[in-house]
Amino acid sequence: MPVLLSTEWETKNPARFPVTSFKVTVAEGTNLTLTDNVTLIDRHHKNLDIPTFTVEGGATLDTGNFVISTDKNNNHSVAQFVLEEDATIVTSNAEGISSDTGNGNQITSGAIQTNSAYYSSSASYVYNGTGQRQYSGKFTTEPVANTVKDLTVLSDDGMDLASSFDPMEVTGVVTGPANRDPNTGWGWVRGGGTTLPVTLSYFNAAFNGFNSVIMQWETQTETNNLGFYVLRADKPDAVNAKLISNLIPAANTSQGATYCFEDNNIYDDGIYYYWLQDVSFSGVAELYGPTMVQVTLKEGSNYTPDIPTKTSLVRNYPNPFNPSTQLEYYLEKSADVDFKVYNLRGQLVDQFMLRNQESGLHRYTWEPELGSGTYLIRFSADGKSNTRKVILSK
Repeated sequence: MPVLLSTEWETKNPARFPVTSFKVTVAEGTNLTLTDNVTLIDRHHKNLDIPTFTVEGGATLDTGNFVISTDKNNNHSVAQFVLEEDATIVTSNAEGISSDTGNGNQITSGAIQTNSAYYSSSASYVYNGTGQRQYSGKFTTEPVANTVKDLTVLSDDGMDLASSFDPMEVTGVVTGPANRDPNTGWGWVRGGGTTLPVTLSYFNAAFNGFNSVIMQWETQTETNNLGFYVLRADKPDAVNAKLISNLIPAANTSQGATYCFEDNNIYDDGIYYYWLQDVSFSGVAELYGPTMVQVTLKEGSNYTPDIPTKTSLVRNYPNPFNPSTQLEYYLEKSADVDFKVYNLRGQLVDQFMLRNQESGLHRYTWEPELGSGTYLIRFSADGKSNTRKVILSK
């Protein structure tokens, strides 16, 4: 790779990101993940600006295990790093990030090894030392010392704060295992609220009338969420619940997502209770539920469950289907009916509304222009809703 002595680069095409450069700006609204070490090259001319790597407010830089450094280890090269207000830095480096040596020489540890480094006290920090305990480094913040906005610790074994953080003040949110004990000999964290990885909209379960129970849940937001587990018991006590699913990976989206799981290992009639457990990357777990389901098993696939007396999407037939299926729904009273169709990644792929439907049982022929796959149909009418899983097999 040739040395680029005069490159000024702004993150618009990360695939073409140069590993040697004079100036780099991670622009507002941009997320940049390093895939190699980056060297800032000094032009060695007193009338020119100094080489600088800047992360603007609203941007995120993920260094991974890579290093941003200067091409010289003495004060003849003055490369600098700047993390602006409301910017975020993510690092997996075991030494975290460090600050100035005080004499202009190159910083020799951590993810940022320029000659000087400015870290805003209104910036956010994420430590992601997968498989290892992580050290925060001895970085300083400005204009308020030892202060950060949000602190997230994703390391499997946590993080050791430098003793200079006595304490580290967090003005935003703390996520993960942060030391709050001032008597450990390490730096400690003060302030900052805590947040659970998931804000759940709902968690529902329904017997499909044949031989399985289908669960569906929706999140409003997800933050650092590893995924979900489903548990089941025949009593309304989580102590008796047994794990019945593998890890269901999370979408981790600020817009939320919709998920589905089918329990097809039911062999006896009765009442079953289900719980949903979400787990964060840092090991924080939260349990939701229970939701109760009455199961009445019937022999044979031609069994048709009784028509319910409550507004709902009753069934679809056939299922799997190609190219169309009958959606059967029941209305207690006249209403507009809204259908939304999601793929298993929680993305909306189809939607339609039926206006002024009379009370009673209805059938609607749905012939989607979608590819083969499993989809979730969400039915809503008169303030009530439920979801069914359908399979399109072309």
